[in-house]
Amino acid sequence: MLQYSVIETNDMSRNPPPYDNVVLILEKKLEKRKAVDVWACGIVIYELIMLQHPFIRNEEAQQNCLGALIHRVRNENPQDLSTHFSENLKNLIKAMLEKDPTQRITSEQILLIPEVAQRLGGN
Repeated sequence: MLQYSVIETNDMSRNPPPYDNVVLILEKKLEKRKAVDVWACGIVIYELIMLQHPFIRNEEAQQNCLGALIHRVRNENPQDLSTHFSENLKNLIKAMLEKDPTQRITSEQILLIPEVAQRLGGN
C-alpha cells in the first residue's frame, strides 16, 4: 500500500484545495499525475451531482482542516451517492475515487464506457 509522510499543518489555506489527491500531497510524486487527474475529476463529478465533497461533511466545510480530510481519504470510503443515480454512474465515480492509483480507472478506460462514449460521440 502507499506510504505516507507527515503533514505539518492542518490549515488548507496554505495547502492545495480538496480536489487534489491527498496521496499526491503526501507523497509529492508527480509521475502519478494522470491517476491524480482522474481522482480530481471524480471529486468534481461527485460534488456536482451531490453538492458536497465526498470526504468533507457539510458541517465541516467551513473548518478548513486538512488533517481531517487526509484522515478521511486514507481511512474511509467516500460518502454514498444518492440512490436515484444509476449504478453505472455510481460505479464510475467509485472507480475514479479508488485510493490505489494503480487500481484506479484510467482516462482511456473511462472513454470506453458506453454511456461516456455515446455522450462524447454526440449520439
